[in-house]
Amino acid sequence: MKKVFVLFLLAVVSLNVNAQNGGVSISNISGTTPDSSAILDLVATDKGLLIPRMNNSQMLAILSPALGLIIYNTDFNQYWYFDGIIWTAIQNGIQGPTGPTGIGLIGPTGLQGPTGGQGIQGITGLTGQQGIQGITGAQGIQGITGSTGIGGGTINTSMIPFPASMYNPINNINSISCSVNTVAKAYKIVVTSGIIVNNIVFDISTVTIGGALKFGIYSEDGQTKILDETTASYSTVGIQTETLSSSVNLFAGQYYFVIVPVGTTNINIYAYTLTDPGYPFGALFGSGTAGKADFYGEFVVTAGILPATFDPTVLTITGSFAGPLLRFDN
Repeated sequence: MKKVFVLFLLAVVSLNVNAQNGGVSISNISGTTPDSSAILDLVATDKGLLIPRMNNSQMLAILSPALGLIIYNTDFNQYWYFDGIIWTAIQNGIQGPTGPTGIGLIGPTGLQGPTGGQGIQGITGLTGQQGIQGITGAQGIQGITGSTGIGGGTINTSMIPFPASMYNPINNINSISCSVNTVAKAYKIVVTSGIIVNNIVFDISTVTIGGALKFGIYSEDGQTKILDETTASYSTVGIQTETLSSSVNLFAGQYYFVIVPVGTTNINIYAYTLTDPGYPFGALFGSGTAGKADFYGEFVVTAGILPATFDPTVLTITGSFAGPLLRFDN
């Protein structure tokens, strides 16, 4: 304790301490009087004031800091003061109360403060006027022409009477056997004038086992099935009219007419031979012009079922009949 007191005395002796005007002046200049507005007036031309230095953790550990307490924070290299609630960095000095507006020139613009948070979006304004329409762009490259559709032309709606020769079959007329439900018989037909088909008329020559037939119409390449109709069950001979479940439009062109038995049916249908000298056509289509149904061959199917497509190039050519004696009616 004595050593501390002696050091304090030495410090006081090396400085000029003057107490006047209710304040204390500490100076290394002789005869310095404290400023009347200061409780402590430090005067020096070669030294400064060194306040307590500490890191951030030490600053926060100060118990019950007084309002206005100042330290130097070595973690941030800034002066910090306690504002009564939290420690605050002194960045550009503590702002004092606003003084009266001075007279004179406007000073330079101060530094821009940090950008504030984004405000609430305002109400959407009225829609502006529509701009001028732009110039029409150049026409694109023309696409590839699509494949030609089935048939074309007009549809005839007139009824065509069956020829008298069909009621009185001439010599050399033959018949087509429909007895194996895994063998479909295909006939190439030519439609000379378009027609709406509602009925198919044909002539049964013999019936061994009655039953239904399956009638089909395909496009010339066999890739489009236009008709798939299961007929009524037939048990008697003679001319039969099969009314289709829905109308079929056949434009002028070439098609395949296909017949296959359903189940154990065994029915023969009248047909002409290729060399028949009598009635020269096996079918009538359209406006009274007859179109011959040429026998073209057979292909294998699932029992009594017509496929969605078939390949005409693999038809097995058998027999010598020109085709069934039939007619399409609207």
